[in-house]
Amino acid sequence: MKKILILLCVIMLVACSSKGLSWNDVKDRYDELSQTIENAADLSDTFLQDDYKKILNSALDSIEQLKSGVSKDDEQTAENLYKIAEGLEKITGLFSSDSSGQLALLAEEIKELVAAAYDKAPDFEQLKEKVRNDIDAILNWSSQQWLSVEKRQTLKWEDVADDYDVLYEDTVRSLKRARDVTEEDLIELKDVILNNYEQILYGIDKEKRETADQIYAAAVSLKEYTEDLKGNAAEKVNRFAGQAIEYVESVYGKTVEDPDFDFLKEVESAGKWTLSLFNEITTQMKR
Repeated sequence: MKKILILLCVIMLVACSSKGLSWNDVKDRYDELSQTIENAADLSDTFLQDDYKKILNSALDSIEQLKSGVSKDDEQTAENLYKIAEGLEKITGLFSSDSSGQLALLAEEIKELVAAAYDKAPDFEQLKEKVRNDIDAILNWSSQQWLSVEKRQTLKWEDVADDYDVLYEDTVRSLKRARDVTEEDLIELKDVILNNYEQILYGIDKEKRETADQIYAAAVSLKEYTEDLKGNAAEKVNRFAGQAIEYVESVYGKTVEDPDFDFLKEVESAGKWTLSLFNEITTQMKR
C-alpha cells in the first residue's frame, strides 16, 4: 500500500510539472519584465534599418520555436519574444509616422501571440502565421519607409550655416547666362528638388549632406533665374524655389520666419507643372 501511495504521488508530481502555464499565471511577471527593458535607440547615437532587421530576424527565429502551450521548461522562447516586442514599442515611441505605427502594431501582435501560446488559443497557428507575414512585409520596406524610424546623428544649422553661405555664392557664380537656359535645364533643377526632398525629411546627417546640398543648389538656381521675371509662371517657380531653400534650412533646425511657408503644398503644385510653363519662363529670359 505504501509503495502504491508513493507511486501515486510521483505520478501527480509529474502531471503537475508537465501542466502548461496559463497567461494569467505569468502576466504579472511579464508586466514586471516590461519595466526592465531599455530603449535600445537611447543607448546609441544611431539606430538604423539594419538594427531593426537584426531584431526582426531574431523574432522570426523565436516564433519558429514558440509552441502552443508553454511549460516552465520552454519559457525562455516566450520571454525572448516578449522582450523583443517591448523593445520595439519603446524604440518606435520616439517617432510619429506610418512606419512607426506599423512597428508598434507588430509589437502588440507579438505580445498577443505569446499570450495565445500560454493559453493554447485555438487560433494560435493563424496568429503565428500573421505575425510572420507582417515581419516579412516590414523586412521588405523601401529605404524611404525606414527613414521615418531611423535615429541619426543629425547636423545643426549653426554648424553648417557658413558652408551654405558659400554654396549660395558659388551656385550663383556658376549659373548659365539667362539666354542660354533651356526648358530642360529648369525642369532638371525642379526634379532634383522633387526627387530628393523626402530623403532629408527626417534630418540631415553626414550621409545625407550631399543630397541636401544638391537640393539647396538647385533651389538657389531656380530662384535666381526667376527673381526678376514677371508673370504667373515665374512667380510659381520663384516661390517654390524660395521655399525649397527654407525647407533645407528648416530640416537643419533653422526657424522658418515666412508666415506663408508650406513647402509640401509647393511640392504638390510643382509636380503638376507642364512644359509650357517653363517655355513661358525661358522666353522671358531670352529677351
